[in-house]
Formats: sequence, C-alpha cells, structure tokens
Amino acid sequence: MQRVFLVLLFAHLSLLYAIPSPNCQGVFKKIGARKLYAPLLSTNDEALRTTKINTTFPSPNIFSPAPEKWLAPDSEYTQQMATRRELYAKRSSDILKIQPGQEEGVRSAAQEFLEMTGKHLIAQFPGEFSQDGLTLKSKSTGAVVSLDSTSGPHPLEKLGMLLQDDVTVNLKQTDGKVILAGGFLATPTNWSLQDFIGVDIHAIHAGIPEYENRLKKTVEGTVERGVRGKCIARNNWFLVTNPELALPSYRRSTYKEPAITETNVGSNLFLRSELESIVNLPVSGATIFTIRPRVWSMEFVKANAPEVAKNLATAIQLPESGYSEMEWKKPLLKFLSETPPANEELKPQ
Repeated sequence: MQRVFLVLLFAHLSLLYAIPSPNCQGVFKKIGARKLYAPLLSTNDEALRTTKINTTFPSPNIFSPAPEKWLAPDSEYTQQMATRRELYAKRSSDILKIQPGQEEGVRSAAQEFLEMTGKHLIAQFPGEFSQDGLTLKSKSTGAVVSLDSTSGPHPLEKLGMLLQDDVTVNLKQTDGKVILAGGFLATPTNWSLQDFIGVDIHAIHAGIPEYENRLKKTVEGTVERGVRGKCIARNNWFLVTNPELALPSYRRSTYKEPAITETNVGSNLFLRSELESIVNLPVSGATIFTIRPRVWSMEFVKANAPEVAKNLATAIQLPESGYSEMEWKKPLLKFLSETPPANEELKPQ
C-alpha cells in the first residue's frame, strides 16, 4: 500500500509539474487473457508528439488548452468508450465513489460540469455529438445522455459515458481544506478512488520532496485560489511494462511483468501519458480534474515521435526521473539510439 501511495503522490504532483510518476514495475503480477483489461495501444501520433518529456526537474508544464482540443473525441473514442462501459458494468462501486457527507456538493458540481461539457461538445464537435432538447447523443457509440438534473443516473456516471476522460470533483470544506470528494475513475494509473476519497490535497502530496518549500503555493494557487471558469492542462508520463488502459490499485496483484531485453524492449515497454485538465467551476467554485490516459509502444514512439524518443533517452538517465536504476535502462537507451531501417516506420492505422 505504501508503494501505491507514493506512486499516487507523484501522479498528483505532476498535475502541476512535468515530473514523471515512479514506475509501476513490480506492482502487478499475473493476469489471464481477460478481454476486460485488454491493451488499447494508441496510434494517436499527434497526441504523442505533443507529450512533454521533461529533461530537467522540476519543469513547469502548464498550458491553456485550445477549445477544439479540450475533451476532444479522437480516433480511439469508440473503442475506449466501449471499454469504459464494460469496466463500469463490472466494477461500478470501485469506479464511481462519493465521500459520505459530500453527496449534495458532488452532485451539484458534477451537474454543473456536465452541462458545461454538453455545451462544449456540441459547439466544438458537431460531427460526433448531437442534441435534442436536454438529450445529448454520440453518433459513433450511440450513447444517449440526459443533461436533465432531475432524471437518469448520477451526473458523474453520465460524464463517464460521454468522455474518454476520468473526472474527479474536489470541494472546499468549511475549514478551508480542499478534498477529493468524488469521481468517476475507470482508467487510472495505479490508484483508485478508494485510496484517497475524502483526503485533502496537501495530505495527498505530503512527503514529496520540496513540496512544502517549492510546490505547496503552486497547488494552493491552482486549486484553492484558482480563477473561476478557468481551465488549465498538462501531461504527465510513465514507463510501464503493463500496456492495459485501466491500471487500478485494486488489481495490483494481477499482472506479471515480462523480462525486458534488447530484442523485445520496443514491444514490451510502453510510454503511458495522462493528459490532465483542471477546471474551477464558475458557479459552485468546485475544482474538476479530468484525466485521459494513452499508451504507446516504444516501437511506435521511436518511429513516429523522434523528439519524444530523444527526450526520453535523456530523462531516464536522471536520478530524479525514478528510472535511472531500472534494469531495462540500457536496452532502452540502445533501442532509442538505433536508426530504424528504411520503410519500417509504424504508422497510425
């Protein structure tokens, strides 16, 4: 549990700085060929090329997302949404959680974000989404979601059925603390809502080097005193041997990592990145986090994003990355430095 805790601490810290979260090696053991957790490797080369791999630590990594990019359904939308629906059907109590005593605040904030999201999706992506009164429909998946606050499932569930992104609701308490009050978390990286539901943001970050001295004020400024209606975004990154899109902590004993060698590092090691946004809602003042993971094979990274591959080769040699002592570091460095044969680039499907 301590390892899971530390991984999540770094994951939350990387909302504000391009610090890679500690690797997830050794956390998982054995998994059978279960369709539910099948890999969904990305072929989104545009998203890959815009993934920032920091080569200095800490490295600020905050930007305002363009409206046409924020929450955008991409080429993997249909497949990922099918996976999210299947995961939720089987593990709904793990995926949607609300801290006791926070039900009203979470519902109100989630409904506000749902209505904001509905307007955004219709305005920016009319080719994918259509609206009939208070009903929103996805053309490619057929999903129908009511924006009516008085009918249908919880607004967090509705968001989970519309977006490739996980959503968490963070609420300020009477003592001034901001806690993780609820969320829909189907595809996390080695954590679950159960791990941190009800925990305030500073306790979540406790123990991170330089947090008190360097980063606490940044967290406070972004979350506790953020400008209402403002949206910011960033990405984090991980190197993993488990390519599955959903890596919740309640499954941490189910996967056995393969041995990484010079001959298979390109296909058995993966770059996992999360595109995250933080929105301070204009009415309620609640803070919404959205998290969208993508997983690329190192073969795809090398063939389609040479600058990302170059930065990875630099980053993993730095002690601050958490990867400098990994056994697969040398095979990966050799793989990234080799020139690919002509006409063997991996192109998106």
